[in-house]
Amino acid sequence: MAVLNYTGREDIDRSQVEIVREKDIWPLTVYLKTQQELRDNAKYVGCDIVLVAYLRTKAERAELGPIASLKASVQVVFKEFQISDGVQYRLMVVRPSDKMLTGAVDGLKEKDPKKPKEEHKDRIPLLPVNWATDGGNMGGRFWKIDFKGSKPTLLLQPGKFATLGDVNKLEFKALAFPSILKECLTEAFVTRFDNPPTWAENWETLARILGAEDRPRLSEGEKNRQNIQLYFEGTRDWIDSVAARFAADCKLASIDSEFKQK
Repeated sequence: MAVLNYTGREDIDRSQVEIVREKDIWPLTVYLKTQQELRDNAKYVGCDIVLVAYLRTKAERAELGPIASLKASVQVVFKEFQISDGVQYRLMVVRPSDKMLTGAVDGLKEKDPKKPKEEHKDRIPLLPVNWATDGGNMGGRFWKIDFKGSKPTLLLQPGKFATLGDVNKLEFKALAFPSILKECLTEAFVTRFDNPPTWAENWETLARILGAEDRPRLSEGEKNRQNIQLYFEGTRDWIDSVAARFAADCKLASIDSEFKQK
């Protein structure tokens, strides 16, 4: 089994790819829809298309053949997945002659054709992203979390990132998001444990999606010094477990075994 060569890989524009769920039944069935611009890209001549579905510790790949013969809409069945909730997808363009990974896009999420696009207009991001205006006060980091607003905001240091969209790249997620998770959950359930912010519930939901157990609770009648200390210790352990689960997901998304040729 040959491991792919990442030299020269470029990021595929997300606007050129769409994953559409056909039916929410076993096995998981989706349609891969691609733009003509992607299929006609001169850099991908002679390359094959691979679509990977992954969720935490599970992954399954589908070999879709040469990009030259790829249709605008292709049905893909993932027999290992019984549900689609939380499943993400990675599209790879591979040159079979030397196993060169010439293009890839990660973290694709499926769209439900039953839901009109208008329903998504009012969605509010869990973690808004913006440029930092105090680049000299970043504490030596390229990013920081601002908790001053109504919800956490991820601030990026100008000049260190090409666009705000760089936060969606797997490399940034793997390196930064475990720490971001820990900072936000610590702010919500340790620093402000006595009066959690309104956004805390959404982050707790994210923890459950990642497969974490329920976090420790502390009722008003239990708030003595010893119980509060135990709560802090248990909550910090819970936060570490959430961050570890996210890191494991990122590792799964990038380990060589997912990219090996069968």
